[in-house]
Amino acid sequence: MSSEYNPQGGYGSQPGGQPGYGSQPGGQPGYGSQPGGQPGNGSQPGGYQQSGYGSQPSGHPGHGTQPGDYQQHDGYGAQPGAHGQPGAYGQPGPQPQRPTAPNGQPIGSSTLAGVPLRGPHPEGAYQQGSAGYWHADQDERQMAMWNGIGILLLGWIMPLIFFIIYKDRSAFVREHARQMLNTNISYTLYLIGLGIVFFIITIVTLGFGAIIYVLYFVPVIALYVFAIISAVRGNNGEGYRAPLTIDMVK
Repeated sequence: MSSEYNPQGGYGSQPGGQPGYGSQPGGQPGYGSQPGGQPGNGSQPGGYQQSGYGSQPSGHPGHGTQPGDYQQHDGYGAQPGAHGQPGAYGQPGPQPQRPTAPNGQPIGSSTLAGVPLRGPHPEGAYQQGSAGYWHADQDERQMAMWNGIGILLLGWIMPLIFFIIYKDRSAFVREHARQMLNTNISYTLYLIGLGIVFFIITIVTLGFGAIIYVLYFVPVIALYVFAIISAVRGNNGEGYRAPLTIDMVK
């Protein structure tokens, strides 16, 4: 008796032949899909059904696509692996780490985006809508905001602290701190200059020029207003440069 391979029934799937691994019209049912008889490991309704070895959307790893009561999802198939992809058991793989500065601190997104730490920066980088230039992340935005608010509390000390901490870590925070540090120095010089001028005018006018001293507080008020604007711009991820600021700290 010949034993040939039949695509429909496997080996030995000939009429009246020895039952093999296929679906025969007669004989002992084998491992296939039979319309009746002893249930095997095929696509019979009901019972425990475990699929055969093939490429199927459901079943035990690599098993068949037959409907059954017991269906186990992929276990040994091609699952995404490491590099941030979910692993075989649904657990995340190792996450990429952000590069660090020479002092070991993580580098901000603004620097990673290619924004130069020490400039020069275009004029548009200090205007509204400049967030697309800086690419600052949430941490950088918060630090830039506190840099501006800190001027109201500690004066020029706050931007100096932020400048020292972030000068090699974040182009966005560094520039915000540098600009407000220069603004504080510039307006302090303006106050000193105004004080000298007002003193001379008062002497020349025999004291009548003392009334102009009310203008002495204009630079102080302007400095506080610019600090608030800087805090708002920093929180929005935008750059800011106050008017009449002398670029002394590079």
